[in-house]
Amino acid sequence: MSILLIGDKQFSTYLQMSLSNHNLKAVPTACLKEAADLLKNNFYKVIVCTMPYGDYANENLLDYLKESSPDSNIIFIAEEICVSKAIELGRNGLFTCIKKPFLIEDLVLQIKEATDAQPTVNVPEKKKAPPVWSDKYVSGVSKKAQIMYSQIKLVAPTNFSVIIYGETGTGKESVAQRLVATRGDNSPFVAVDCGCLSKELAASELFGHEKGAFTGANNARKGAFEQAHNGTLF
Repeated sequence: MSILLIGDKQFSTYLQMSLSNHNLKAVPTACLKEAADLLKNNFYKVIVCTMPYGDYANENLLDYLKESSPDSNIIFIAEEICVSKAIELGRNGLFTCIKKPFLIEDLVLQIKEATDAQPTVNVPEKKKAPPVWSDKYVSGVSKKAQIMYSQIKLVAPTNFSVIIYGETGTGKESVAQRLVATRGDNSPFVAVDCGCLSKELAASELFGHEKGAFTGANNARKGAFEQAHNGTLF
């Protein structure tokens, strides 16, 4: 797998060396024109781009890259970006946005996920398949409920962590389930009621334990974090 790096020469070279330590082959470029020339004759599953870049606004740069290589998944690395702008870019085809400073391990993880994912393309709203809701929950029809569902559709395609607020019994787990359903993948969803965890059992429930770790631990047990790996933990 080859990765295209777009940014200033020093930063691209740094990323190339860092990624090579994780057995990832990357091609650095020093300018957008150089990257464009490479894209004419080569395919890169993942494009990592420092933004903003020259005279291109973020959305214009994304459109340009998607037009040049529609089957590539694109990752932006930003100095500053607001959540609303990142969500908008995600809806328009950006795989994810990473804010500086960042750990190279986080970038490696996102690159590997982008490698396995289908191309993130901008599909017109009318062509999107309707989300499949769980029959376990009632669907609201009020104006506020529709606003909430619209927010779910905005956030679901992104890689952001989500905080769900609400009083007991208002349906926070229902919202979490809908986020996963709207995303359309088959990743695991694990819900944990922290209020029911005792001090003694919390660590075991969340992180698991090995057989014989304590009295009564007759079998190894996976914790909630491990069960939800690459999925959603609520």
